[in-house]
Amino acid sequence: MNYQPYIDADVIAKIPQVIRPEIQELFSWDNILDKFGDLRVGLKRYSKDGKSDLLANETKKSTVREFYEERSDFWAIKHYFDRTSSNPMLNYLVESLEKQFPLSLEPFKTKVALRISPCSWDYPFHFDGVTNFMFLLNGSRSVDVVYKDYKGHFDLEQGDVFFIPPFWDHHFWANNEDPPIVMNLMAKIKDDTEFIEAYPDRVKELKKGI
Repeated sequence: MNYQPYIDADVIAKIPQVIRPEIQELFSWDNILDKFGDLRVGLKRYSKDGKSDLLANETKKSTVREFYEERSDFWAIKHYFDRTSSNPMLNYLVESLEKQFPLSLEPFKTKVALRISPCSWDYPFHFDGVTNFMFLLNGSRSVDVVYKDYKGHFDLEQGDVFFIPPFWDHHFWANNEDPPIVMNLMAKIKDDTEFIEAYPDRVKELKKGI
């Protein structure tokens, strides 16, 4: 069977590929630190001994300014949240994006993910069971994408919007002077029956939390 990732064609047509410059300015570190430098946030350990470790469960608290100034290779700000949050910085980022993007459209009434990663980092190949729009708010990233016989490489810059269909393997890495800020909006799949029948082993992996 040939699995075709689902997302409403009307939604894709209304999502621009680039964030406008005046919106990008809202995500500058000068602006973020001015507004939220003293805000305490949770950090998640990304790696141990300089090696990728996606199962690391260590966490700690830090202000946004402390996180920015430390420029650690090991700690990241990573939050999953609904469209509204008690964290004012998360709400600010979503509200700023909504100045350009129609985020109230279906299927974006699901989870939103914020990732502020180490300046230099490498996130190994993985896949998500949802359609993923990645908004690169600050910094740059490179990504390799693999699905069946397809292989692609992309160098992304600040302001780019990148679309990843569900269950496509992707590998991100970056080398920035400042921690890159990424917002992911994730959409549910309309019908994954065909995928489950075609790729039962991968579905088992997904249920394990990968």
